[in-house]
Amino acid sequence: YENSSDGILIAELKSKRFKYANSAICRMLGYPMDELLTLSVDDIHPKRSLNRVLSEFTAMAKEKGRLAKNIICIRKDGSQVYADVFGTAKKVGTHTYVLGVFRDASDRKQMEDKLQQIRDEAEKKVMDQTEALEKRIRRLLKDRTKDSRPDRVLLGDGDKYRILIETMNEGLCIVDEDRIITFVNATFCRMLGYSSQETVGSLLDNYVSQSDRKILMEQHARRVQGGQVPYELTFVKSNGEEIITLISPKPVFDETKTYKGAFAVVTDISELKRKEKILAEREEELSAKTRNLEELNNALKALLQRRDEDRVEMEEKVILNVRRLIVPYLEKLKETGMNSRQLAFVRILEESLADIISPFSRTLSTKFVSFTGSEVKIANLIRQGKRTKEIARLLGISKRTVEAHRDHIRTKLGLKTSKGNLRTHLMSIQ
Repeated sequence: YENSSDGILIAELKSKRFKYANSAICRMLGYPMDELLTLSVDDIHPKRSLNRVLSEFTAMAKEKGRLAKNIICIRKDGSQVYADVFGTAKKVGTHTYVLGVFRDASDRKQMEDKLQQIRDEAEKKVMDQTEALEKRIRRLLKDRTKDSRPDRVLLGDGDKYRILIETMNEGLCIVDEDRIITFVNATFCRMLGYSSQETVGSLLDNYVSQSDRKILMEQHARRVQGGQVPYELTFVKSNGEEIITLISPKPVFDETKTYKGAFAVVTDISELKRKEKILAEREEELSAKTRNLEELNNALKALLQRRDEDRVEMEEKVILNVRRLIVPYLEKLKETGMNSRQLAFVRILEESLADIISPFSRTLSTKFVSFTGSEVKIANLIRQGKRTKEIARLLGISKRTVEAHRDHIRTKLGLKTSKGNLRTHLMSIQ
């Protein structure tokens, strides 16, 4: 976990408080580890996205493995970072913990937003320019038989329309009912690397890639029926390079509703498609890493399960050996005519052995790792009901030393400012 390049957080399901954080997640969120472990799931996500975050958190606790994309996280300095979070759950004792693996997705999210912005802008330009051009191009097609040069018709209709068409950022192409090109603007010519003299009068199919000519034929049939849904088409430039375009078509009919041709606004989306390809490759890479993570998680679960089984087996062996090899000799020792002080020591040994194989001492040595050996002994005796004077006599130390140890134990258990009974609290520790 510490060597992982992805951030890892483990939270308790019920409280949603963090119990573990690796170095990578600390760097991602800008928190020192001790401070991050005082926070909960609610603290690292903006309020507006909490409903989704908590829903995903709950789902991760129920499913074997779940991936949530573009989760917004709040860094310590208030800035935002997007993350893809792979989550899974593990039950330990009576508690369920959710493990989340955080992968920084900010670059991908930024690219997605940029791609969507490009799409939106392209669609808006097409809509605005198509509306302005539709009436003028209808007239152009109608007057085509009077003058074979569309540029003269445009000039005759007004210089402002000629300027609009020639300076627009998108290409414009007009074809007749047989897909013969009757007009192209300067942008379309730059896209393909041909002049208007080379293209006007030729078949549109000649400039479309072989693989997309079937698409062109299908779209031509739809245009005859009045269809005008945008579609993608690949053209071949004069240098042999292919460009991917978005075609926004508009069919034209005469007064008798006879199809006379169509015009289309042509937008170069080659860069957009390139970015989409990069994004798809990153998605595939993420999916592969997610699958590897699932396999790693399954292996980890198997190891944890085996460790739990080994621990239970060891505890059972210890308990069996204590009862078989030690307890019988303590019973015989009590029958040897010991004095009262020696008998008290034997009873303490019996009770201490019982405590050693109980959860209490293990808890003191793991959860309360700061306890000294003397404090563990005295805590055991207090739990057994022994008073200060009796503990001092049994351990051969002064009452003041026992009282000092009791004071340290209360401090380490968080009872320093409380009036709670120390023995009652020790007996509650499991």
